[in-house]
Amino acid sequence: MEIVKIPTLPANKLLTTPVAWVPGNTNFDLSANFTYTQTGAGNLALLGAPVTIGYVGTSGFIYITNTTGVDLIGIDNANWKPAVNTWIDPTDNSTGLGGNVLIGYYIAAENTILYTATRIA
Repeated sequence: MEIVKIPTLPANKLLTTPVAWVPGNTNFDLSANFTYTQTGAGNLALLGAPVTIGYVGTSGFIYITNTTGVDLIGIDNANWKPAVNTWIDPTDNSTGLGGNVLIGYYIAAENTILYTATRIA
């Protein structure tokens, strides 16, 4: 049986004001909560593959300000694993979330981040 280590993120970083998410960066060294501005014309949130080693068990959120006008339908890296129907618009059951999006995440294992996405506005 594998014993999973409790998250190593200190409490002062868990409780801080969200910091800017930088794709490809070791973001979890800074905080558990983030903001990100989506630019470009694609329909995937460009969050990349964050370093998860040492952060299994960590959870938090990423608030995405979507400046593209394009509905988002996923995240650009396979390490992010969505919950069922995460990218379905609740108002009309169509695929894609327009406006700003809140990602709630949990690092379940190395290179495995479970998440849900919710349209904010």
